[in-house]
Amino acid sequence: MRFFSIILLLLIAGCNRNPKYGTNDANSVCDTENLVQDGAWFGRNTTKIARYGNTVFTYIMPNDADHRHIILYKKTDGQAWEKGMRMAVTRAPNLIVDSKGCVHIVGHRVFDDSDQTDGRLFHSVFKNPMDIVGKHTFEFITPDWRLNRTPDTYATYYAGATIDRNDVITVVYCNSATHSQYPSLASISNNSIDGSWHYASVSDSMSSRLCYPYVVNGRLQQHIVSVEDQYDAALESTGYPYRYGKVEHLFKANEAEQWKSETLFNLNGKYSKADIANSLLRVADVLYDANDTLHVLLRMAEFAVSINKPDSMLGTKLIYLRKHELDTQWLRIQLPFLDYTGPRLWECPDGQIVLVGINGRNSAIDMVSLSSFLTKTDNRFEGYWGNDPYLFLSNKRNTALANGHGLDIVLFDGTASLPAKASTNLQYPCMAQ
Repeated sequence: MRFFSIILLLLIAGCNRNPKYGTNDANSVCDTENLVQDGAWFGRNTTKIARYGNTVFTYIMPNDADHRHIILYKKTDGQAWEKGMRMAVTRAPNLIVDSKGCVHIVGHRVFDDSDQTDGRLFHSVFKNPMDIVGKHTFEFITPDWRLNRTPDTYATYYAGATIDRNDVITVVYCNSATHSQYPSLASISNNSIDGSWHYASVSDSMSSRLCYPYVVNGRLQQHIVSVEDQYDAALESTGYPYRYGKVEHLFKANEAEQWKSETLFNLNGKYSKADIANSLLRVADVLYDANDTLHVLLRMAEFAVSINKPDSMLGTKLIYLRKHELDTQWLRIQLPFLDYTGPRLWECPDGQIVLVGINGRNSAIDMVSLSSFLTKTDNRFEGYWGNDPYLFLSNKRNTALANGHGLDIVLFDGTASLPAKASTNLQYPCMAQ
């Protein structure tokens, strides 16, 4: 299967009742290259689009080489897309922009192209602001573990990353020495002054392996939200023997060393392993807002009616949780709609939290208020997104500086044979209060 990319840039003008739309350039071709299977859509936790001032950065993964690599792109508002350099990767990496406007790539590179799994984490940064073609550094930030696979050497390609206002990058990744023993999670952070990297264990005593971590720098705490991805021999007959049965939240005070953990959602012990495997539980998105509140969106398939319980949070595809980072209790809501694949969270200029998604009825863009469940639909894009959209937003996790109220989206289509397209300078307002 060949995968194609569609890139959309949305700029929110404000939360008003009379939306005014800007120029829609939906048919412009950003890139016509075919995309590789397991390409840029892989890993909902990775940051794949970022803005600095009036310039947006993203990447694609073409299918024109024997090994996986990305091609960087940038677009200044009102101008055409510019193609940048290629970079070899195992899976889709994290794209980050620091306070000076320099682009960083944090990803994973295999030891050998014949094995698309085993390798090391790396960091690369362009020397000049806004540049994606010129001088850049490259360094591995985890060691070669082939002769000594231990938690402090091993690293998977499931890494999540974030950057703070002081340009400190934190990378969180699964470092379990084996799939079934010693489940563990680690972090590695850079010193923004001398460039050195420092390893720290997040947890080495977990009951199961956690993967695809979202990492967030809060005002008072650091947060990690990660889904279970544990090998289970009982699931060998399914063809994919990994159990996604729970979601964990790990947190610590910014200056502390010890992490604490809590379970946000757990299917284990309540349903059969086969039903849990069929639930496809995933973390759809994590957002930290201007009021120091953490928002988590979970996605899962519906269970069969025979095991659905009226008083349960199960049976829906979308589950929304939130809490202020100093509170102890989470608010958990079963969202009353089921027809959004891969939705994301966004904070409006007025502080309102909305869901941004491609609805399953006509493939139009929807914004849904999570306080009132009111929906605003942009039907001009009906059918534009193809059949299998993978949606990624620019966010605070991958930019050191606040960039106003712009909403930038990159969308990859997993099934439709469409050329890459761009829609630029589209004024798309939030929900009216």
